[in-house]
This record gives sequence, structure tokens and C-alpha cells, in this order.
Amino acid sequence: MLTGWPNDEATPSYAHVMNSDSKTLFDAISADAQAVADGLLAAGFINAGTPDDIVPVIDAFQEAGVDQLIIHMQMGNVPHEHIMESIEVLGTEVLPTYQ
Repeated sequence: MLTGWPNDEATPSYAHVMNSDSKTLFDAISADAQAVADGLLAAGFINAGTPDDIVPVIDAFQEAGVDQLIIHMQMGNVPHEHIMESIEVLGTEVLPTYQ
């Protein structure tokens, strides 16, 4: 949503995206993408890696009382095949841990 607007102007219904924390995050990513990625991973905002990497993050949410997660895999230019592979790994190697 922060790239690809004609003339760098969001449509009126998305104008809030360019005038909010989303814009600040976009600017931070533009300045130092690796630092932002590292910070989001370290804080648990993004959960990525192998099942052994992500289970402790899910456990931390569970210990905090969270009983539902939104798992969003179709981001950016991730190929469909990779998304499907991630869904399969999640269903076969991660979710059984919680049943």
C-alpha cells in the first residue's frame, strides 16, 4: 500500500496510509531495512523461520493468554508455491504441537 500509487498519492480511501505510522515504518524500512526486519523479528511481531524457530514465539503468545493468531503469509512478492509450502509446514509440523 505504500508503493505503487499514481503520482505517489494514495486514493482518498487510503490517504491515511501515507499520513500515519505506516508511513513512518515505510520510511524506516527505506533507511535501514535490515534493522527494521531484525527488530520486528526480535520483538515477535514477525514470526519467521523453521518450525523450531516459530514454536517458541507461538508459545509466548499462548503464555500471554492469546488464544487466536492471524497468520498472514501472502505478503509482497512471495511466490504462490512458497506460500503453499509454508501452509503445509505449518499444518504438518507446527499446529500438531498445539492439539
